[in-house]
Amino acid sequence: MGAEERAPCAPEAPLLVFTDLDGTLLDHHGYGWQGAAAALAALKERGAPLVFVSSKTRAELLPLQEQMGLAGLPLVAENGGVVFVPPAWRDPLEATGGQISFSPAGVVCLGAPYARVRQVFARLRQGYGAVGFGDMEAAEIAARTGLDLRSAARAKERECSEPFVCHADVAVLKKAVASAGMTVTCGGRFFHLLAAGQDKGKAVRFLATLYAQMRKQPVLTIGLGDAPNDLPLLRAVDIPVVVPRPDGSRLAWPEGRPRIAPWAGSQGWGEAMIRLLAELDGQS
Repeated sequence: MGAEERAPCAPEAPLLVFTDLDGTLLDHHGYGWQGAAAALAALKERGAPLVFVSSKTRAELLPLQEQMGLAGLPLVAENGGVVFVPPAWRDPLEATGGQISFSPAGVVCLGAPYARVRQVFARLRQGYGAVGFGDMEAAEIAARTGLDLRSAARAKERECSEPFVCHADVAVLKKAVASAGMTVTCGGRFFHLLAAGQDKGKAVRFLATLYAQMRKQPVLTIGLGDAPNDLPLLRAVDIPVVVPRPDGSRLAWPEGRPRIAPWAGSQGWGEAMIRLLAELDGQS
């Protein structure tokens, strides 16, 4: 179980899966997801929504959803700052007079506007030599990430966070931006500047609540991640799964012994999910 107290769910409860992408569902090198194909098919057959929860932009995630047959499902972009909610998930909230403000496209922003993020980022650029995506051309982002140029250009279409490179310690960077209401988190490749209080866990809890309202019953949540910025995601779900890195190291989990995927990337993700689904089926 995650660190937070939640009402117990029966094994037959509707399943909702949240996953990080880079280094988790997507391979660290090459961004392939074919190793998870069988598990993705099993989730689709089960009717279990798979929600991307990533530091990537909405512009990056929408085409990836299309490629993987997941178009129309919710998504969480930019480390919890941007949440897309499809109409079926919004209806219960709107019917009860919920105060969440959605854009016409069904997007709710939980972070600070990108212009404000870049304004604060100037402190890190001037004081610590940080270089952000807003300072880079698409070609440089492509060279640093292995993305193609089109995907790298989409990575620049940011709404509420700034990935960056810097040689300073994360604690120093956090202190430098704290007075501006911002914080810094670590992903698999980059630091990320974002609003204080913005994280993947808040967005996960928000969507899990909406899905439970839509299904009119408690839901069972699974979360998979590999990096420090995934800790809030993992703490917000019923069953957290840590995916190891390609070198065999893995995210430190302070809340006891989490489930560990057997391998890195999509292959480990897929095998962990297949085993977990079999275990849940055995309990029902």
